[in-house]
Amino acid sequence: MRNTFLFLAFFTTLCSFSQNQAIGFYQVDETSDGKWVKGLDGTSGFYVVHQPILVLDDVKNVQTQPAVYGGAYDIAFELTDSGTEKFKSFTQQQAPTQMALLFGDKLITTPNISMPITNGMFFVSGFDYKKARAVRNALLRQMGKKPLYSKDDFDIYKSRATYKTLELYNTEKDHEVFMDRELAPDSDCRVFFESYYNPLSLIGTYYSYEYGEASESACGPMGSGLGVVTVNIETGRQASLLTFFNENDLVKAFKNDGWIKQREKNGRIQLEKIQDLDDIIDSFKSDVADVVFTPYSFCIIGIEDGVAKVRFVGRQAMGWNHHRHLQLGFELPVKKEALRFFTEPNNFFLGNFKSGLEK
Repeated sequence: MRNTFLFLAFFTTLCSFSQNQAIGFYQVDETSDGKWVKGLDGTSGFYVVHQPILVLDDVKNVQTQPAVYGGAYDIAFELTDSGTEKFKSFTQQQAPTQMALLFGDKLITTPNISMPITNGMFFVSGFDYKKARAVRNALLRQMGKKPLYSKDDFDIYKSRATYKTLELYNTEKDHEVFMDRELAPDSDCRVFFESYYNPLSLIGTYYSYEYGEASESACGPMGSGLGVVTVNIETGRQASLLTFFNENDLVKAFKNDGWIKQREKNGRIQLEKIQDLDDIIDSFKSDVADVVFTPYSFCIIGIEDGVAKVRFVGRQAMGWNHHRHLQLGFELPVKKEALRFFTEPNNFFLGNFKSGLEK
């Protein structure tokens, strides 16, 4: 819920600034003791404090979204824990004040802060769609230069993941595909799309990640989707639970799950009919309305004495074209031939990175 707004006027004339200036937000200096920023037209400018309020390392995510009023677009900034504390302290001491967003040698905009911002979220308002996307993508590209994970030719960034020359996902390409499909040159219908990806676990060459999107088709309703998938990073192909676990062990764990037993007690599932993984997946089609599990929708929490803790994750419809995760937890003995994947030194597990899943 929005409880903090920054209102601004977007300057179409960019201002020049030192190339070695860190990308981020700077306070406008009303005392005229700071760095003078001069407009390209040479007729206007103002001073900014030398030290930044926030730099890109303080920013966890940047998104665009339609503004509540006026048909404009906002840029939403989500801060890291340390960034939240820095911005909270600054705004509590300095608000009301004015900031300048500087990108390399360019001044992007100068929003006003009217009140303390304590929750690590703020919205810069007043952009049209193209300008909002351009600023957001430029910032994310700079943030993406520092990978979340980088080992043995496998790189995970906030907006994309690659193994050698194989690209596993890319939020900018997601956007391009959607817009090419939905935008109509002669239509006044608004179109909107954002996507995200979060790393969950890596076992050998098998990578599990969470994905999600929010979209508005031309003249259509807003909606959202999400899910979990496991792939082999060397091929990009989806990998099944059966890559690591015997089917009989999986069926046994499913039947022993407390929530599943309760569903059987309520007459929603007939467990005697569950014989394999396909039966498990099909059981949700009749048991729980609008829930989809796949053989690939899982991740790993950890392993001890050859037994792995597993999250099996489905997508549950919530109405109005929105969804949430439905999670089951299993403890499964790992196949002997798959144990070698769990000993790789570069592995990570659910909880190492932030996501929408419970550990």
